[in-house]
Amino acid sequence: MEVTTVYKWLYSDYLCLKTSVGIVVVISLDMSADFDTVCHQALLGRLELEFGIRDISLEWVASYLSDRTISVRVSKSSAAVPVHVGVPQGSVLGSILFTTYIAPIGRLIEQHGMHYHKYADDNQLYTSLTVPAGSNLDRLARCTSELQHWYWANGLLLNPMKSEVHSLELNSDSSG
Repeated sequence: MEVTTVYKWLYSDYLCLKTSVGIVVVISLDMSADFDTVCHQALLGRLELEFGIRDISLEWVASYLSDRTISVRVSKSSAAVPVHVGVPQGSVLGSILFTTYIAPIGRLIEQHGMHYHKYADDNQLYTSLTVPAGSNLDRLARCTSELQHWYWANGLLLNPMKSEVHSLELNSDSSG
């Protein structure tokens, strides 16, 4: 997601929340091979336990995810290998299933009093900082650390080379 889009959301939140004058720190988290590493069993469990999808609907999703294979052609030979992880990219259902898989991160972020925006694999968390910035900065650091552990525990990896930190100064006399 473009940084300018995130800044537009931040400015909107700033106006709605009446955030005091200060700096907003935005952390854009980039995941590596995110759609390719979703554990099918964990996803199906999350659909059932957190979203109440059961019976025939859950069986349909399980069927959609099952019997998938991948093959790589080397010279003239190619062998299909079963795939037990991942959701199809480029499909509406793939994005919905991935968003469902990472749904718990919203609660984790909110537990730290942070704000966030997410769409599929684009995740930004942010907070305002005023002088002294200690408590919100500490909460942001703890939140980011817990998110990284959640990603690891759920088979996802953050890409530190593409994850970014931005700051945006907000002035009380800013006009829309």
